Amino acid sequence: MLNDIDLSRTERHLLVSTTGDTRGHVDEVLEAQGLSRRMAPVVPNFMLALAALAETDLIGALPRRFANRYAPRYGIATVPMPLAQDRFRIRAIVPRAALADDGLVWLHGQLRQAMPAAG
Repeated sequence: MLNDIDLSRTERHLLVSTTGDTRGHVDEVLEAQGLSRRMAPVVPNFMLALAALAETDLIGALPRRFANRYAPRYGIATVPMPLAQDRFRIRAIVPRAALADDGLVWLHGQLRQAMPAAG
């Protein structure tokens, strides 16, 4: 009998990657358990991922709070991840030109202070 993780691994997964990497946090968690998943396209942000998920039969791993807030607008159902995972690093991406905005500089500094040192 297939369990939730077996079923989710047979589906094609959409990956969100701001860097274009074709592996993400979920892949690292699966690999540690000797597992893998079927990858599909890579998109650069979570909002675009929702739009793609709404128009295809793909599945994707999105931040829980983001998905709970925005997925209903796209008619997308959400379910808990079928595997245990640790927290992961959040990246703040700021174009150089945006650093001319004192408010964004302050926010970026606050985020850096709030994050534990990379290990």
